Amino acid sequence: MTLLLAFQLLVVAAGIYALGLIGYRIKLSADSLKKESARLLANLEEIKSAPTQSPEAAQTTRGDELVGLLQKRRQNRVAKAKKAIETERRLIKHLGSMQFNERQ
Repeated sequence: MTLLLAFQLLVVAAGIYALGLIGYRIKLSADSLKKESARLLANLEEIKSAPTQSPEAAQTTRGDELVGLLQKRRQNRVAKAKKAIETERRLIKHLGSMQFNERQ
């Protein structure tokens, strides 16, 4: 009888310990949630206070402006391509300067 009682007390103690651990994990999660929600609220306030920009209406182009607009568009395309080539060149140069250990 005393062995059964001791076993029951051990099971109850283990259950209380497990509930304590679960409660502790919940407390840690709640603290983390509180910290993240405070950060989220700060970010929301920052977003709300940001100046809003209304979209500008598109302007119609006239035929005499077409040549200039096409030239600008082509210049932008060429500049974008040059930038991509330059980025690729820098990446290749950087990869060439790296030393790889083949034993890993």
